Amino acid sequence: MKSDKKTQNFNWCEYMLTVLKRTRRQWPGNEKLFNGPIALDILFEIKEHAFLYRYAAETMRPGLEITGEVINCWSYILNEEEKRRSKDNKSPRFFCTIRMLALPNCDKEESENKGKMIKAFTMNIEKILKGAKLKSIKDFKIILVPILHIQHFFVISFNLEEKQIFIIDNSAKEETNESKYGNVPENTRDALAAYLKSVGHEKADDIKGIIPVRMQMKWRTQHNGIDCGIFTMRHMECYKGEPVEKWDCGFNVEYEVPANIKKVKNKKPVNKQTAQLEDLRRKFIAKILLHEINEQRDYVIEDSKTFRDLSAKLKKQSYETSLDRIKDRLALAGLL
Repeated sequence: MKSDKKTQNFNWCEYMLTVLKRTRRQWPGNEKLFNGPIALDILFEIKEHAFLYRYAAETMRPGLEITGEVINCWSYILNEEEKRRSKDNKSPRFFCTIRMLALPNCDKEESENKGKMIKAFTMNIEKILKGAKLKSIKDFKIILVPILHIQHFFVISFNLEEKQIFIIDNSAKEETNESKYGNVPENTRDALAAYLKSVGHEKADDIKGIIPVRMQMKWRTQHNGIDCGIFTMRHMECYKGEPVEKWDCGFNVEYEVPANIKKVKNKKPVNKQTAQLEDLRRKFIAKILLHEINEQRDYVIEDSKTFRDLSAKLKKQSYETSLDRIKDRLALAGLL
């Protein structure tokens, strides 16, 4: 799972006791390294709008699939940074969160009832506007909507000025849009069009009949089933409406075959994106946790001092065992 929606039904008392017993048995005796059930403290928060529990933030560790809550927090940060860009910005962007077609306290997005879809989209976009301290969506030229569909993240770009809808997906697997995305792009388009019309946006009618097109970026992947969330965050951050042939967000192609591969026995192609994606994971989570809009920023800074004060040996020991501890917590929370 990539969401914590089921946490409200989870037996957290049993979880706490289980983790306490297990981690106490594994504790080497140094009080600074005891790692009990701390996964429920909040590391990022915009009150009543966005929050990120520790266990969700920990999915930014390389090798794990991130949760949708990470992307939601990222959207608020991108909206804040877009506000600060120069007033000469010709293509201001607005960033939505995932599950724009889901009504409050509902785990599934609406896919059949058009009225409920529009209602959900309207409620969610108004919530984002309020949380981002924005008055209206009318001045934005590009609207970016991150999507979670069948455990896969991607983003849909609505370029209102150019009348274009692009599906920006790191996956290069050959499938029809219908088989890969279902009716999600069209439902999102129709709900956005209805919302724009309700607020008197001049481009509301223009996007109704536009067919979503899947972007063919050169860095798309065939063999990566883990990092779709990281690709989505990067695509949201750097796409500003360019045509695909002029857009470069810094990714290498997935595999690059060395020129001398025939001369070296058993030489395998090298994945040129691995280090880039791991670096982005570190940069993104640092930016989220340390951003000034994070109401828990001071707590994060204070909490990090504990780790900084450890000896080099204990830091290494803590890092080497961190992935197993994180996976244990996620598994117990039903998120792995």
